[in-house]
Amino acid sequence: MFTHRLSLSRPIVLLLLLFQGLGLASVGDAEVTPSEPHFPSSAIRIDKASLDKVIDKNMKSIQDALLPIDPLNLKTIHYPITSKIYLDLRNGWMQNLSLVNRVGPCTLTYTNKVLTADINFGWDKIVADFRYKLKMIFMSRKGDAHVKVSHLSVNTVIDVDFNNYLIILKRLEFVHKGKINVSIQGHIIDKIYNLIIKAITSIVQKSIFKTIESKATEMIQSEIDEINQIISDHHHPFTFLNLVALNNSDVFVS
Repeated sequence: MFTHRLSLSRPIVLLLLLFQGLGLASVGDAEVTPSEPHFPSSAIRIDKASLDKVIDKNMKSIQDALLPIDPLNLKTIHYPITSKIYLDLRNGWMQNLSLVNRVGPCTLTYTNKVLTADINFGWDKIVADFRYKLKMIFMSRKGDAHVKVSHLSVNTVIDVDFNNYLIILKRLEFVHKGKINVSIQGHIIDKIYNLIIKAITSIVQKSIFKTIESKATEMIQSEIDEINQIISDHHHPFTFLNLVALNNSDVFVS
């Protein structure tokens, strides 16, 4: 089997994929099996490559790249528990986003001028803190809420379509195999305590998912803009298409 070995130009996964597809740089210790072994590196047709080694080797750089957004602010959530009881979560932030690791196989495939990356990242623990306020008809309660989400992973699939110069975020699918632990402080009674715990447990997970999705989209777009500047004299610019849509119909975020 012919193997083409290349070096990682930057720790950002999107750059890894784009540069590999354009033949400008490529994947460090990835094993790449081309269908035409005598082609030059810029014209290699990739059938399939494992990215496991290159991601593991550069995981520290990927973690460091996420440090500027760790911790990350969370948007205010207005949540109707019933028609007469509302829960507000404000001044929220989450941390440990930079403590990401590879949690499954990561692959790169190439078919008909479409480069597809399938990547599995995850976190042992994501923590979040909020100020909560429970509003009822005759009373209100407020205090601090602390949330721990354990064993969270995300499967991301990105296409780089060289036929149409599109970079497509096809999948950002979260898998939560752990627990959500919620603790709250404030002047509360048991019934209200249980009401707040149940509400927070049901909505904070989606808030974290949506925040990660939004930040990932923002970072991908930023990288695409930078790459378009680099390749502007040689290639048509890429357009980002985001096909990911998380269902947040029961969470009102401002």
